[in-house]
Formats: sequence, C-alpha cells, structure tokens
Amino acid sequence: MSAPSPRPSKGLGQLLALAGPFAVLLYLIHVVWGGLAWAGYNPMIQTISELTGSTSPHAAALSVLTTAYGIGMVICSIGIIVALRDLAAPRLVRIGAILLLVMTTTSLIGYALFPLDLTGAVDNAQNLGHYVVTGAVVLCTLGSVWLIGIGMLRTPAHRRLGLLTLACAVIITVFGAITPAAIAQGWPISGLTERINIFTLLGWVCVLAVYLYRRSRTAALVSIQDQPAA
Repeated sequence: MSAPSPRPSKGLGQLLALAGPFAVLLYLIHVVWGGLAWAGYNPMIQTISELTGSTSPHAAALSVLTTAYGIGMVICSIGIIVALRDLAAPRLVRIGAILLLVMTTTSLIGYALFPLDLTGAVDNAQNLGHYVVTGAVVLCTLGSVWLIGIGMLRTPAHRRLGLLTLACAVIITVFGAITPAAIAQGWPISGLTERINIFTLLGWVCVLAVYLYRRSRTAALVSIQDQPAA
C-alpha cells in the first residue's frame, strides 16, 4: 500500500500574503486604543487620520502601530502579486494586484511624511501633502479592487470571489465619495463613512490573502474551462 502523497508546500507569495491579516489586527488595535485613550474623541465625526495627527495625545505610540501595519500591508501586497503569478491568474487581476502594492507603498511612505496637521491651516504644505497622498491612495484602491473583481468574475471557478470583490468595490466607491463630501459640508458622519470604507477594504484584503493561501501551490488559479478557446 503506497504512502499518501504529501500536501504541496505553500509558495513564498502565499506565505507573505498572510502578513495582511496580522497587519489589519495592528490597525484595529490602533483605531480602538487611540479612540478610547483620547478623551472626547468622537469616531462618528473624527477621522482615523486624526488619531496620529498633531493634536492626538498618543500620536507617537500610535504611529509605531500604523508603521508596522503599513509594512505588513506592503509585504502582503508583494505576496499577493507573487501568489497570483504562481497561480496563473488573469492579467487583469495581476494588474489590480500591482495597484494594490502601489497603494500600500504610497500609504506607508506618504502618511509618514505628511501626517495630518490639525493645528495648522487646511491648505498648509503638510496638509496639502496629506490630501495628495490620500487622493493617490483612493485612486489606486479603486483601480485595484475593481480590476481584481472584474478579472475574478470572468473566471467561472472564482466567480464568488469576484462578486464579493465587486460588492466591496461598490461600497468603497460610494463611501469614498461620501467621506470628503461630509468633511467639506460639515456633516457629522465623516468618521463613520471613512470607517466603513477602510474596514471594507481591510476585510477584503484579509479574504483575498486567506483565499490565495488556501489554494494548492500546484493548482492554477484559472481552470481549464476559463482558458480562451484556441
């Protein structure tokens, strides 16, 4: 009687992708701890960026967590790119993964260079830099989620992941538009809408990372029936 064949080992990309869920945990700790430790902080109105802004009483400590989170997300993004390449993902999906890496890298470096200055003028150099970084992060996020969603939807074997991704893309698009409008108009919901937007994105990254990790390294992401006809 032959011995059972060993389970295929995981690829480097699949392992690196798991940095995402751990990074998200650090981010959640920073959000919860920062809000509870700041007397009078209102998560319905105030944005997450304010937790590491100039008026935050624990900005230095929270910045350590956000930096670790940012590094973890960059590692996760690299892992997703490598895993998708190893698993022969459609080109559209791989382009979306590259945009995810651009987004996480921009977020890590940009927000470290331009933290929100709540004591200065709205249009001072530091705040303008913060808003430019935010704009780039939003555009790359939208491109990444939509491209990966559409690419996965086109593959029958992974249509559920595609539908989930597109549902997240709709939420991120809608609330990504509502949040700046709420800030500009003074609506008391900007903190809530931003959290819906960010937590949807982070939840999706976790799902994608775990999904890729659970796949066999030897099994292509695109099944035979997904291949174009000769």
